[in-house]
Amino acid sequence: MNSFKKNACRTEAAGSRINTRGVENHESGENMIKFKRYLSPDTYGIICRTLSLAAIVVLAAACANIGNPSGGARDEDPPLFVTANPPQGALNVDKTKVTLTFNELVNVKDAFTKVVVSPPSRQVPRVASVGKRVTVTFDSLMPNTTYTIDFADAIEDNNEANKLQGFAYTFSTGETLDSLRISGMVLDSRNLEPRQGILVGVHSNLNDSAFIKTPLLRVAKTDDKGQFTIRGLKEGTYRVFALDDKDNDYKYGNPEEDMAFYEVTVTPGSETVETTDTIFNALGEVDTVTNRMRTRFLPNDILLRTFNSQIRPQYLAKYERIDTTKVFFKFNTRADNLPELKVVNPAGESIEDAVIERSARNDSIIYWLPERLVHADSLRIAATYLRNRADWKDRVIYWGPMGCRTGNYLILSGDLQPDDIVGLMTDTFRFIADYSGEIPGASPRDCGNYSYMDLDDAKAQAFLKKCCCA
Repeated sequence: MNSFKKNACRTEAAGSRINTRGVENHESGENMIKFKRYLSPDTYGIICRTLSLAAIVVLAAACANIGNPSGGARDEDPPLFVTANPPQGALNVDKTKVTLTFNELVNVKDAFTKVVVSPPSRQVPRVASVGKRVTVTFDSLMPNTTYTIDFADAIEDNNEANKLQGFAYTFSTGETLDSLRISGMVLDSRNLEPRQGILVGVHSNLNDSAFIKTPLLRVAKTDDKGQFTIRGLKEGTYRVFALDDKDNDYKYGNPEEDMAFYEVTVTPGSETVETTDTIFNALGEVDTVTNRMRTRFLPNDILLRTFNSQIRPQYLAKYERIDTTKVFFKFNTRADNLPELKVVNPAGESIEDAVIERSARNDSIIYWLPERLVHADSLRIAATYLRNRADWKDRVIYWGPMGCRTGNYLILSGDLQPDDIVGLMTDTFRFIADYSGEIPGASPRDCGNYSYMDLDDAKAQAFLKKCCCA
């Protein structure tokens, strides 16, 4: 009996604990107490223990939600340069292939537009990435030359595309490594916004024409903030230029290209300065502040403002004699001055007293003819621009027609640019336009196409060519 009472008490206590945990608050709690009166203590204890076990299983199942593991924190670190073959800053390099190794899988993005090699060459080096390696292959290397490969932000890791900013690799094919630098910023003069992807370079030739005639000596490209650094410079004096190089020839020659120039020459140099470095711990808190000595390269504050010159080579796009009283000229672009006019036929006549209608840009001109020229059956007017011509007789190798008779070939000796022969061509066509007499070589014995030779037509064409070349 006493044993029965003790078991009952324990059962009631267990039931009380169950009620305390939740049954008591349930609306069926009172029914459970009444139901208990009709059960034996052992049966009631079994039911209570079963309900407790079921509640535990339900709670455990609710906590075990199915999901993917997080994989850890997001990778926000860019790749780290590990080693190179040949090593960074190597001398007497004769290999045409460079291999750079990083600490993780990498890609080189937009290599053609972002990677810049100094000095520039016509054969662009081939850049490729495989695994953790980046390779740069040259066709050939110049002797005793410092080469710099500026990757800008082209190198990024394979998974998160974290970019390695401002990475550059340098080596020399000679005994010395040129290590001077200059840096600065390029802005758009129209809105003072930074210019990204602008080519910035230097010339040791201080003549103004060097920017047009020869490729830049050493180059770099601006980043997204418009900033640039030109590396691998020798001691000396340079002129600095910026160019939106649309035709990738490293010189200015396309009127569509924006350009800029630094008003004064620069002389690269360096100095040793003391700087403060801050080391942070894993929590992003300042751990250590230390001072160290480093090299600062000067000048580092060059400011260039790009603009468009709006200068276009002018040529005659259209001409016609509208009626007996006026002649119309249409040029492809604007001009600062009107053309100089001369009447070829009738000979000896002047057109200086013609009334002129012109557009604001001088690209459309109408000449109202004097009365004495209105009724001329044939009127040829030569429009030319003043040029000075040097002595070319010892430099002309060949001048002759193309097989399709759409133009002529001119071969000259020496290193020349198209602009160098403008005066020569202008004088040549002036001579043709003014020529009279028999055409040299216009016979079956001297030329198979002699029957196509027409002096009057040649003079008319020469009139057009004089305008084109001016």
